[in-house]
Amino acid sequence: MIELDRSVKKMVLKLVFYGPALSGKTTNLLRLHDLLSEQGRGNLMVLELLNMARSTGMKTLIEDGIEKVGLGETTLEELLRVIGTQTRHERKCEDCERLIDAKFLFCPYCGTFKQNFCKQCRMPLDEDWRVCPFCGDGRFGR
Repeated sequence: MIELDRSVKKMVLKLVFYGPALSGKTTNLLRLHDLLSEQGRGNLMVLELLNMARSTGMKTLIEDGIEKVGLGETTLEELLRVIGTQTRHERKCEDCERLIDAKFLFCPYCGTFKQNFCKQCRMPLDEDWRVCPFCGDGRFGR
């Protein structure tokens, strides 16, 4: 949607990207914004809806479903039939314990650095992994 106010020479463009999580939609938008000349670009606001919703207590469909499975209100088979398979890779920050993207080397909330990462591709790794699932290398930085 585009809103144009000619009196103040202002245009508001609202974009909604659809696609799988962690596929680069926001990163690509930020890079395009950075390519514009400073006088040709305005402000860019990116809404991180999942984090905003979680801060108000919202649960994802799968989180709510797993809770209902645990309470005996439905079965795991029924939950998987309804929602299908989903992948979102998160981990808890070792210091502040907030959920963050598993690929982050630094926690965006407290700044803690994840010590275990692949020396080849620099992706974060779980402690019990023997091979990097991103590049296949076995030499880890710890």
